[in-house]
This record gives sequence, structure tokens and C-alpha cells, in this order.
Amino acid sequence: MMKRLARNPEKFEPFELYTTLGRIHNYQLGNPAHNKAFLERIDASLKTSQSDQQLIHGKRMEILFGLMAAGFGVCKLVKVEDSGEIFSAEEVAVPDYLLILGDGTKIFVEVKNCNIKDIHKPYILKKTYTSKLEKYAELHGIPVYYAIHYRNMNNKWTLQPLTSFVEKEDHYSTTIIRSLATNEMHLIGDVYIGTKPPLALELIADMNESTAAQNNSEGYFSPKEYKIYCSGNEINDETERKIANYLMMYGDWSESEPEAIVDEDGKMQSISITLSPEIPENFERNGFDFIGVLSTMITKEFNIQTTQGKKVTAMDTNLEPHDFSLKIPSDYKGGSLPLWRISMLPNLDYKESSDERFYYEIKTDGE
Repeated sequence: MMKRLARNPEKFEPFELYTTLGRIHNYQLGNPAHNKAFLERIDASLKTSQSDQQLIHGKRMEILFGLMAAGFGVCKLVKVEDSGEIFSAEEVAVPDYLLILGDGTKIFVEVKNCNIKDIHKPYILKKTYTSKLEKYAELHGIPVYYAIHYRNMNNKWTLQPLTSFVEKEDHYSTTIIRSLATNEMHLIGDVYIGTKPPLALELIADMNESTAAQNNSEGYFSPKEYKIYCSGNEINDETERKIANYLMMYGDWSESEPEAIVDEDGKMQSISITLSPEIPENFERNGFDFIGVLSTMITKEFNIQTTQGKKVTAMDTNLEPHDFSLKIPSDYKGGSLPLWRISMLPNLDYKESSDERFYYEIKTDGE
């Protein structure tokens, strides 16, 4: 289980920042006027940064990627790379992260946040930008990958090297479709998760507290317990209940209108909410359907932790990486909750066309 290493940022980072700015503005240690100028400069910079929405959203996704990479449980180490002093004889740019994968492979990752809505509109990386990142990677003998968060595509994440982009004279480009087709998020542990629909939550009333609605108006309902069902089967195992609850909260299936069950006196006995995939064909063909991608579900959870409505209230959280990841035991054997965990491999020979259709057909010997 990966955790943040203990640090003391209040002691070291303000002093390091003072040192860095002091080199630029000739601050002297212990000089009250310089201390004041430093604090005023930081206050002005902080106010400017907090009003820069592009900076806020980009930095949040950069922080989230590190949490995801650590929370998936595949990487041995996740380290912020673009911090601290650096001296170089080459013109370089430093990627956001260094990752050591489960097999010991090292990769650099540069995180990007994309707001494109059109699946065919190109997302562009200028060569003046990528060449510096690639030079840094070349000096280390470590490849650099580009993690793109497609916010308007239901928070989809992709990961690919420049070789999966289309090279032009002065830039590299990709599209949402190309990124999904060449996606290598499986390297860090991202998976598609499937189960049998529907998933249902039933809130059972405390009948001593429940009242009948009068004249089709309001009644009172006080939940006493809840039950969760998968494909009509009640889930009783606690681990399976936690997994099902997570999938219902952060998965992609559509939620039905609440259905009330009342007794002969008009008192509500229970309220049920059902989640099902919008298109039934995948379940009919394969015996299950995907409810979501783990990275997307983690992103939804992170957004709940760090936003209120559409307003960002925090850049990070004090939770550990594993608190953001769905905890499925490695030896999991579904009882009432069968699960499929699918690692999608990239199509490295992908050729984009104007008419793209996505479908999957999974052949499996068991659940």
C-alpha cells in the first residue's frame, strides 16, 4: 500500500522559496524590509493564481494523476519530478512525474488537462514544448508519456508517448478517439470494471417512524437499514457491499427514478433506486456490461472532495492514495457481485477514420 512520505513543508519550502526569490530580488536574510517585500510578493502571486482558472484546473488534475498512479497499486514509486533546482547544458523541460512501474520500468509523465468536446477536433502539442521534454527524457534514458484528462468526455484519462500522436511540421496532434484507441493507462493499473446489471439500492423504512402521505401530499420516511442487489440477488458480504456501493456512487450507469413501496395503510416500506446501462446489447451479448473505468471513478470522487458545485475549493486532499481507489482484493471471487476487470491494450496500428464505432466482445471462461 503506497503512502505519502512524511515531509515538513512549513519548515523547508517557505525558506527555499525565499532563497530562490532572494537570488532574483537580492533579499538578505534577517532584513525586515526584505521579509516584508517577500510576503507581499507571495500574497500578490497567490491572489493572481487563485483567479487563474486554467492554472487551477490544470494543477488539480496534475495532483490527481499522482494520487491515481499511487492508488492503483501497480507502481512502486510515484515522484513529483518538476520541483527543485536544476542545472542543464541542454535546453530541457522537466516532466511532472517519475513513475517506477511494477516490473521496475521507469517512465516520465507529463499531465495535460483538455476541454475539447468534439471527438474529431485535434489536441495539439507544439514541438517547441515537446522537444524540451523529450530531451530531458533522453538525457535520463527514460521515455516520457503524456497523460491527458478529457474533462468533457466524462473525465476520461489516456496515456501515450509521442509515437502515438500524429506528427506534423511544427506540432504533434491527437484526437479523443485516437487517444482512447492508443491509450496505455493499463501500464499504471487502470482497468475497466464490469458486472451484471442492474445494481439496486433499497432503503428499508423504520415503520415506527414512517407516516402515510395525506391527500397525496407529504409523508415521512426514516431509513432503518439498506440492501444492495446485483442482477436481482441481494449482496450480503460486507466487502462486496462496499464495492457495489462505490460502483453505484461513481459508475456510469443511469439511475432510475426512486420507486416507493407502501403498505395497505399508505406507509412507505421502502424506496428503491436502480442503476442500469443505457444500452442493453452489451449485457445481452457478453453476460455483463462495463459500469466504468477506475480512473474516471477516482476522478469523480476527487472532484466531490475538492469542489462545491462548480467552484474549486481545494487543490488536494489529506486522504491517502489508497483511499481514492476501489479496493478489490487480488483474490476476489464474486459471490453475489461478479466482477470483470479488463485491462485495455493499445492499438498501436490505429488508423483514424471519419466514422468511428466502439464496441467490445469479451470472451471469458468464468466470472
